[in-house]
Amino acid sequence: MKTVIKMSNGGVAIMTLIGNANETEAVNKWKSVNPDLYVSHRQMSDDSIPADRTLRHLWSDTTLTPVIDIAPESNGRLAAEARDKRNDLLTATDWAASSDVTMSAAMTSYRQALRDITDQQGFPTNIIWPTRS
Repeated sequence: MKTVIKMSNGGVAIMTLIGNANETEAVNKWKSVNPDLYVSHRQMSDDSIPADRTLRHLWSDTTLTPVIDIAPESNGRLAAEARDKRNDLLTATDWAASSDVTMSAAMTSYRQALRDITDQQGFPTNIIWPTRS
């Protein structure tokens, strides 16, 4: 679960609390730094958080300052770069998908794993890239 702060500019800030970080203290600290942006906050699961309008923060139990701060435009840029890399890797193996070539099970799995990177929980900031066998 993440703490999601609704912002007055229409975006949301995502706070990930690690260790023994206190949600109330972290939210109050966020509000003190961003007094004009705070509207409300609540708990949400990762899969229900919109990735395109988020400002992500990682809070630890030893500090009330963000450890990670990824702006929404950075997420969009990272996602575009990851998709470009994925597309390049798929293009490099298109020969294996030709009608006159029987694709190996390993190549089929590799290509499917490339197509599935956008479904990974950490996308676009933490991608586990498949390896070609």
